[in-house]
Amino acid sequence: MNITNNNLYLSLVMSFALIGCGGGGGGGSAPAQTSSAPEEEAVTEVVEAAVEEVAEEVEAVVEPITSTAQTVQDLIVPDGFSFDPITEMNIDIDISSLSTQRAYVSIYSEYEMSDTGMLVPSGDHKLAGQALEAGTGNIDIIYADGIDKVLAEVWFYDGSDPIQKELTADDNTFYY
Repeated sequence: MNITNNNLYLSLVMSFALIGCGGGGGGGSAPAQTSSAPEEEAVTEVVEAAVEEVAEEVEAVVEPITSTAQTVQDLIVPDGFSFDPITEMNIDIDISSLSTQRAYVSIYSEYEMSDTGMLVPSGDHKLAGQALEAGTGNIDIIYADGIDKVLAEVWFYDGSDPIQKELTADDNTFYY
């Protein structure tokens, strides 16, 4: 039997179940006494037969999964491979030749290029931040192995536009 028939049977089962469960609370008058036992029995029999048929077909389609147990010793790992999923970076910042005024640096793992060419960081992905002293600072960050580069963004307290630089593990200095 194919998926279309399975969907048909499932639709019928659900329809009969909803019809059998229908009705509900009511108003202030007493309900009329009617007997629907033969109808309910017929619906129940049809539903049970359809469920049983679908269950048999599903069992026929599903194949048991067989696998062999493996241990850590069975793994083949190339030399130099690290199971550590994080990377550490020491970022050295020196913008003292540009400014020694109060400034704050933030490091982000996710950001986008805006239409104006400015990199726009995602505030949810801020890795670290600290105030710079006389235009210099040093930040140690830890980030996921899958991240190739991070954004360093220096803001000045006077409200001027920030300066930005993308950093990588090979180029982890922010000199200006």
